[in-house]
Amino acid sequence: MIRCADSRVSPEICFDQPLGRLFVCAVAGNIPTRDGIASLEYGVAVLGTKLIVVMGHSGCGAVDAAIKHRDDTSVLPGSLPGLINQIVSPCAISVDPKDPEALAKATRCNANLGVTELLKESRVSVNRPVARSCTPATTRSLPFWTASRITGDSLRSS
Repeated sequence: MIRCADSRVSPEICFDQPLGRLFVCAVAGNIPTRDGIASLEYGVAVLGTKLIVVMGHSGCGAVDAAIKHRDDTSVLPGSLPGLINQIVSPCAISVDPKDPEALAKATRCNANLGVTELLKESRVSVNRPVARSCTPATTRSLPFWTASRITGDSLRSS
């Protein structure tokens, strides 16, 4: 699983799993970086991972920064512009910043983009696990999650 570093909910809670049961990589904005992809490939090749989830979350600071600074990410500190630029195009550019649902829409786009990037960049054999994106079904406290696979399947945690 690749999740956002600023998510306040443990994936083990979302998927009703004991601590240590899930193989989790965390990076701001749940961006599949080269190191994150390599870590997930390790999970598949060595640990036998059967499902990869890209888990977005409500109130994501990285996606919010991409929307707010979509015209100029250079004002962000340190290495953040390089990370945030990966969200800006196409996700932050595709939403109207004044839309009350802009953050939710861009978060969903970003998680789906993460799946696309994983499938494109991964060097694990064609027998790799299914990759899914996962964003909260509501902006409240996560009563359930929906995961949209490239084919549109859905998944709900218990």
